[in-house]
Amino acid sequence: LHLYGNARSYYSDLYIRDCAKGILVEQNASAVTAHANKYSNISILGCSAYGAHWSTGSFDSEVNNLWIGSCAVGMRVESGENSFVTLHWWGSTANGGEIRGSNNRITNAYIESNGANGLDILNSSDNAIVGCELYANITDGAQINGTSVRNRFIGTVGGANGQSGFRLVAGDYNIFNGCTAVGNASNNQLYGIRLLSGTKNIVSGCVART
Repeated sequence: LHLYGNARSYYSDLYIRDCAKGILVEQNASAVTAHANKYSNISILGCSAYGAHWSTGSFDSEVNNLWIGSCAVGMRVESGENSFVTLHWWGSTANGGEIRGSNNRITNAYIESNGANGLDILNSSDNAIVGCELYANITDGAQINGTSVRNRFIGTVGGANGQSGFRLVAGDYNIFNGCTAVGNASNNQLYGIRLLSGTKNIVSGCVART
């Protein structure tokens, strides 16, 4: 499914498999955007690049019930102001999800068994990750890096990941509220929530345990 400058449309009940990209949403060569589209009940399997790729000009999307398995990367978001609700990304050879845009909302996602980070946020700000489970990913449940500020993890669990439940490599003013890190680093729980750099980051009401 390639949306090339198509806006304000509705796509539902799709099963897509064995493509390079299951969904690609982008502005066209004349910079006409593919914004404010709605998507629901979509399954994507076995794509060699991204299961779903919200590229430049794909803002204001509303996505509900998106299942992505066995792709190189489950989903990549390069635009902003998108809402993603009820997601399952699993079995990617690299990251489960990559956030490269700002002001996105991810709610009720199960991101598990991916080959690198469950959720990778780089140079992106003001994203909200709410009520998600980041489980059994090879590296970190979530990793935040670059110039990433004011991202919010609320009521999210990072469990049984290979290294940390949540790892902040770089970034300022990020918030972890009511999160749980359990059984990471082969259940040794060396680092449940790990802050390596940055300033004025907040961890509040969280639990880290084996």
